[in-house]
Order: sequence, then C-alpha cells, then structure tokens
Amino acid sequence: MSIDKLLCALFCLAALVSTPVSSASQEVSHERILILHSYGTNFAPFDAFTSGLREEMTRLSPRPLEYFEASLETARFVETSTEGPLAEYLNALFQETGIDLVITVGGPAARFAHARRERLFPNKPLLMTGLAARLVEDMGPIALATARTVSFDLPAVADNILRVLPETKEILVVLGQSSMGSFWVQETQRAFERFTDRVRFTWLHELSVRELEERVSVAGPGTAVFYGTVTVDGGGFPFESDQALQRLRAVSSAPIFGLFDIEVGRGVVGGPVTSIAEAISRATETALRILGGEAPEDIPSQPLAPRLYVYDFRELERWNIGEERLPAGSTVVFRPPSWIERYQELLLFGGVLFALETILVVGLLVQHARRRRAEEEAIALSRRLLTAHEDERGRLGRELHDDVSQRLVRLSMDAGHIEKLLEASPDGAFARTMREDASRLSDDVHALSYRLHPSVLHDLGLADALRTECELFSHREGLSTHVNVTDTPPGFEADGALCLFRIAQEALRNVARHANASRVNVSLERTDGGIQMALKDDGVGFDPERKRDCPSLGLASMRERIQLVHGRLAIESTPGSGTTVLAWVPEGAP
Repeated sequence: MSIDKLLCALFCLAALVSTPVSSASQEVSHERILILHSYGTNFAPFDAFTSGLREEMTRLSPRPLEYFEASLETARFVETSTEGPLAEYLNALFQETGIDLVITVGGPAARFAHARRERLFPNKPLLMTGLAARLVEDMGPIALATARTVSFDLPAVADNILRVLPETKEILVVLGQSSMGSFWVQETQRAFERFTDRVRFTWLHELSVRELEERVSVAGPGTAVFYGTVTVDGGGFPFESDQALQRLRAVSSAPIFGLFDIEVGRGVVGGPVTSIAEAISRATETALRILGGEAPEDIPSQPLAPRLYVYDFRELERWNIGEERLPAGSTVVFRPPSWIERYQELLLFGGVLFALETILVVGLLVQHARRRRAEEEAIALSRRLLTAHEDERGRLGRELHDDVSQRLVRLSMDAGHIEKLLEASPDGAFARTMREDASRLSDDVHALSYRLHPSVLHDLGLADALRTECELFSHREGLSTHVNVTDTPPGFEADGALCLFRIAQEALRNVARHANASRVNVSLERTDGGIQMALKDDGVGFDPERKRDCPSLGLASMRERIQLVHGRLAIESTPGSGTTVLAWVPEGAP
C-alpha cells in the first residue's frame, strides 16, 4: 500500500470516528457544521475550546446542528504533503452533502481551509478560531470569512514573571515543535527582546519532553519556566491534553507560567491568562450570527486579549511568592480558608451559644405551652364536633324510628288490607308486592335508625349492644360471628362505651368489604385498668406497613375516636392470616 493511500485511510478513520453528535430527520431543518482541527481532538487547550464551543452552539442555536469533524493531525504528521489525502477525502465527503459553516481550530487548520476553500468549500462561510491575530493578518483579506483570534500579550507574561519573582535571572522557554513551532519561536523571541537586558532566555523547543524534564528538574534559584503549550516535543512525539505540562510540573524545581486560564490549577503559577470560556462565548456568538444569515466579512475580527490576572494559591505557596507582589485586582483561586475563615462560624456559634440556648429553651417552653393549649383546644373541639355528630345521628335515628318507620309500618299494614281486598283480582299480586316492599323498606329504615342511634347501648350497656350488633351483622352478611363479652364496670363512662361500639361497627364494615372472611370473633374484657375490645377475622389479611394509594377514612376515624378518650388502638394483620383490631379504653375515660 502506498503512503498516500495509508494516510488517506488514516484521515478517513479520524473523521469517521467523530460521527455527527446530533441528527435530525429530513423533515426538520438543521445546520451542518464542519469543525476542522489542526492537531487532533484531544490536544490542549484546543480540546477544551472545541468541546465548549459545540456545547454552547447546540444549547443556543434555534435550529438543530449536525457536526462533522476532521483533523489535519499536524501533531503527528508535520509535513504539509499529508494534507492532500485529507483534502481528497473532504472533497468526496461534502461534494454532495452541503455544509453551512466551516469552523477551523488552530493556525494550521485555518491555513489549510484558506488555501483550499475554493475547491473544497466554495461560497461557504468560514470562521477561523483558536489562532493568533498575526496569522490572520498574514493571510490578507478573505471573502466570506471572519476570525475570532487571540492576541497573546507575551511581554506582559515576561513582565509578570519579573514582577512576582524579581530575583529571576533566567527564563526557560518551553515551546513545541509542531507545524506552527517556528512561528511561535519567532513571536516569542520578538516579544521577549525588550527584556534581554534584565533576564536571560533559554529556548528549549528542540528538546524532547524527557529532556525537558531533566532540564527543569535541575533549574537553580533565580530560574522560571514559561510554558507555551507543547503538542509535539522536539523529538517529534505528540502529547495529548496537558500531559506535557503535568510531567514538567511533577519534576520542576522552578515555577511554571503559562498562557491560558485552564492551566491555572494544573501546574502553572498564573498571570495574564487568556480565558477559554470567553473565547468559546465569542466564537459561539459569531457562528450563530453567520448561521442566522449575517455575512462573515461584516463581522469585525477583534482579537481576544488577556484581561485577567489569575493565580493558583497553591503554586504561590509552593514557590514562596507573596500576594503583595501580585498586580492590583488579581484573582487568587484554590485558596484554602484562613484559620479565622475556617472556624469563624464555630467561633461565632460559641460566642452566642449561651444566648441562643437560652432563647431556645424559653422559646421551647412557650411553644410547648402554646402547643399543649392548642392540642387541648383541638381535642375539646374534636370532642364537641364528635358529640354534635353523635347528637345529630341520634336525632336522625329517633326521627326515622319514631316517625318514618312508624309511617312505613302503617303503609305496610294498609298495603296488607288492600292485598286482602284484591286477593281474588288480577291486581292482588301487585298489592302483595307493594306490601312486601313496604315491609322491607320499614326493616331497612329500622336498621338504619339503629345504626345511627343504637338505643340498646344507652339502655342495656356496651356488652348487650355488641351482641346485638354482631347478630345483625351475621344476619346481614351471612358470616359466622362469635361473641365473648363481659359486663363493663359500673363506672364505665358513656363516651368510652360509645367509642368502642363505633370502632366495632367500623371494623365489622371493613370485614364485610375487604376481608373475604368466613368467621369473626369479638371479645370484650377488663385489663390494665380499662376495657379492651378485640375483633378478629379469618380473612385474607393485609400488610399494615405497605403504603396505600389512598388513606382509609374509617381507620382515621377509629384513631381519632380512641385519642379523644385517651385510649389505644392497634391493627395486627398478616397476608393470608386475617386481621385483629385491638381497642383499649381506660375505665375513667372522659
């Protein structure tokens, strides 16, 4: 296989790996973006810039965006002859697929797109990012193109080093040997020329990273290191992400200074740094303006200059650099809190602890008193409401028994007379049906009257009332009911008896509705200074711990009643083993 075919296959693979991160159906209008990398997708600081750019564009764009990515891989192939296979690939890929915007990242990609755009991207807008302003100036006017460039203030970098480290005698300049290496060497030498009478510059761009490690590890006092980004070292080996910086920082015996804010916290001391976030914001704003229809050449290219002085507190401490040496308005990051800041809350808390505790205790006492009064008032109100409720039920029960029930009995008797008169006629059957319906209705009203106002409870006591209720329940539901009750003590109050009776009624209703039981046992006995009622069925049971979709109003009513008489209520149940309701009321219940 020829070298050109091999390189072409490699470039195709690199581009295909960067598959579109967003796709839209044919029915949805979307924009196609080609991002052309200079060094690859994982080389600092371009990796952080590209990732942030795509994220911001996707978030802010009013239309879906489809990304294509390709790389010159100049970090691995310095020779410009390797650009031919990539150009052929891009020409084949986008000959039929339209591109709405070409974004280049880094100087080599900008030069490539500029030189070949008439063939590859004719009449397509071009946005050049991540490159020095000088490179765009050298290209001259470009139609349908604009740039978001960076203007590195290299003299300010050298001045910052001499400001924070006034004893510096030598600055080791670490630059890579990428395709743009010679450009940056010339730029740096020209920028640092004015400082040569104050400090000696040693250029290390021809060294491999291993050799750089050895050199910086033996740097003596009065030495500083300027790190200008290494994508390819002097030995021709590429370094992705910030691997080179991390290796140098681990062995360096001299402080390291850089160019970008994302390097602060990764080993550089700091200084006038370029904000990657601001570069992303500017590039995103420009790209969306172009996609919105604005002509690129009408958007002025304003270089992004360092405006921030940012320092890593840990590096300042490591190299014994006092903050009084920093320029006014500097930002120091990764600063641990001082002793006072760290413990000021504890000190403040300790200072006011006694007062707070005093206020808290007084407040708790007042709150407790208020809460107790509120609870007493709530209990009294609930008792009055419950009493009013029972009184109303009693009134309705008596009304049904004394009036409606009696009238229904009379109606049934009248229907019986009519039945006898019409016994021989065809209407006799109708009269008989009317009499039977009236009789059943009278029985239903009588039963309803009893449930509303169980007079037997007041006349004969709780034990007989429970026996009667269970007999009616057994007759009505067809369930076997066994009752084992003892007489209640003479002093047992009416409210306590009524509470247990109502709980028994509600429990029996629940058995009829949910238990699917065949037998119910009801017992009443004196225990623990009170009366305990137990109602047990042999039904399907349930899990009391399982949260229900809707709360049981019947259970809530039972609990409210038992609380009003200062009693206790317990529900014991197991799936498949039935349910037991235990209600205990003190003998002196109010």
